[in-house]
Amino acid sequence: MYKKLAVVAAIGIALQITTAQESFNENVSEVANRLSGTYQNTKQAKDPSYVLVKVESCPVVVDNDAKYIYVEQTAVEYSDTPYRQRVYRLSSAGNDSVLSTIYKIENQESWTGTCQKNTRRTPVVPAESLIDIKCAVQLDKFENVYHGSTINGGCPTTFGGAVKATSTVTIYEHGFDAWDRGYDASDNQVWGPVAGPYQFR
Repeated sequence: MYKKLAVVAAIGIALQITTAQESFNENVSEVANRLSGTYQNTKQAKDPSYVLVKVESCPVVVDNDAKYIYVEQTAVEYSDTPYRQRVYRLSSAGNDSVLSTIYKIENQESWTGTCQKNTRRTPVVPAESLIDIKCAVQLDKFENVYHGSTINGGCPTTFGGAVKATSTVTIYEHGFDAWDRGYDASDNQVWGPVAGPYQFR
């Protein structure tokens, strides 16, 4: 089940622009707009190697130093409860690159359904409730596509017997691919799809 449940590790967004910054980097805003919403790998999940997963993401306010997004991932065929809840900070990494820094959130159960509940105003997440898990993805723009992977060789984890997790992400205009994999201390893959990324549309 671990191999089927490792989905997207990365990418983040929020749509608040402050007068001090005038405007966030154009690429940060573009990535934010593309990733906000509800996505599923419906077509791909016909293959028994992949679980039907729903990803819901929406802007949240944390600080005025970047854009932030709250993200839920739910394995639809197993539960209505998200198995992963994160907050991502999107910032410029220079040129056409975007850095997504990933955080856990305290009392995450209380945030379940945030994207459905808050349709009139942007939810506020207290900065002190974010837990830095030393994980980030750098996305570089190639023509009309953003593509990248985890920096520093991967992110520390204990999930499913792994000691590190890697994520490779490709963001299109109307969806994204995410290939998350976990590796043990001997660098053997212990979870995540083998054939290719999850395809969210």
